[in-house]
Amino acid sequence: MDAWHLAEMNYRGDVKPHRKGDEQLLELQHLTRQHEFVTAMYVQAKLNMRTLLDQVFPAYECLFTDLYSRQQCAFYSNI
Repeated sequence: MDAWHLAEMNYRGDVKPHRKGDEQLLELQHLTRQHEFVTAMYVQAKLNMRTLLDQVFPAYECLFTDLYSRQQCAFYSNI
């Protein structure tokens, strides 16, 4: 029931922020969250790329040391 009452209060506009932050601090928090989200997506994309390469070319990592160099990216675009 508590969740129901909180939802009703929020709908009516009775709920007010318990802490009003400085505008710059709020923007910095938002920017930090965005950075964490984008970084996590970037890491996941690299992991997916490595998994895909391992499935398609099992010995690929043995041939090349840096999977994300310019030469490798050019190679990927020609596949």
